[in-house]
Amino acid sequence: RDQSDRRVIFVTITDEGKDMFKKGMEVYSRMTADILDCMTEDEIKDLLDKLKNLLNRVQKIEEKP
Repeated sequence: RDQSDRRVIFVTITDEGKDMFKKGMEVYSRMTADILDCMTEDEIKDLLDKLKNLLNRVQKIEEKP
């Protein structure tokens, strides 16, 4: 792979690796839920707007030759 390749690859080779990945996803899910619970509806809308803008910028960068 070269530097322009930004794909994310998840590799789990052992049962221990699968368990570690599962635990990480559980922590991520709890953390995300806790953060969103602390935000107002307007703050969530603002966050989503900013994420959409960021996605648009990333897509424009990816389109460049």
